[in-house]
Amino acid sequence: MAFKNIVGHRLAGELLRGAICSGRVASSYVFVGPDGVGKSFVAKTFIKALFCKNFLSASLPNTGVVEDDSCDNCISCKKIDKNNHPDVMMVYSQGKGEQIKIDQIREVSRKVQLKPFESDKKAFIILDADDMKEEAAHAFLKTLEEPPAGSFIILTTSLPQRLSRTILSRCQKIRFGFISETLISDRLQKHLYIDKELAETLAHMSDGRYGLAVSLAQTEMQELRLKIIEGLKNPSLSFINVLSDQSREITCQRLEWAGMWFRDILVYKLTSDKNKLIYLDYKDDIVRQAERFNIDFLQNIINSFLTARIKIKSYVNTDLVLGNLLTQLPI
Repeated sequence: MAFKNIVGHRLAGELLRGAICSGRVASSYVFVGPDGVGKSFVAKTFIKALFCKNFLSASLPNTGVVEDDSCDNCISCKKIDKNNHPDVMMVYSQGKGEQIKIDQIREVSRKVQLKPFESDKKAFIILDADDMKEEAAHAFLKTLEEPPAGSFIILTTSLPQRLSRTILSRCQKIRFGFISETLISDRLQKHLYIDKELAETLAHMSDGRYGLAVSLAQTEMQELRLKIIEGLKNPSLSFINVLSDQSREITCQRLEWAGMWFRDILVYKLTSDKNKLIYLDYKDDIVRQAERFNIDFLQNIINSFLTARIKIKSYVNTDLVLGNLLTQLPI
């Protein structure tokens, strides 16, 4: 995990690396961008470079270009990679749907005043800072206003409008955007050794978010995707359990993946072009399904999946929504 490993976000990487090289690192940053694009990865990469005992000129692979980067080998780099450096603290909500509590922020405020254990600096990364409860956000302001020398704070957020203007004004803003599907696919093939067809499918599904693409590549996620597709081909009552999760966000994500299946069938029926499909690794199944359904049905079922997601996000009972959706699936 080093600057050379960041996928996309070239400008963000250059700004952060330049700050270290010039000795002009701000005491606090806010990384703003969509979920899953890699904000937390870049945050850890930046902190790792700050703490690296051998921040040095490293040759970028296959380019011959030499740039300052982490060494990946010193004790600080190894501890940060393993999330056990005593001077680096990660703060996040304790569960899906939970908020960052005031006790967690008070612990940050306490630790920021202590001397470092084994470094000459301390760092705090607050993931999804917009999840802070209101009283936690108020408590955090004082820490941002008077940070001790050698202390660095990074907030990440996909919803900056939920953070107070005062907090945002105390931080240097770094913006993150979506990454091209081509770059994501290429990276998955070269670094995770995923075959081209699956890599392109995951790149489409991730919608420009490399972090999401990597998580989708995990075995359990591939098994879940298979269950969703099989459930769509042969619907039964148990399919509700495949789509449903305690987290409404995760349930909506699964519904989106399911909707992509019928989107692919419609696209192929209209274009006969397999290259336009998202689920490229199931293209033969999609071709067969396209012969089965008419265009009106496909448009209606795609709208049904979209409506189901909207209702669940609006806190309509999830079981009722999924049960109604199941009755619309073809038997």
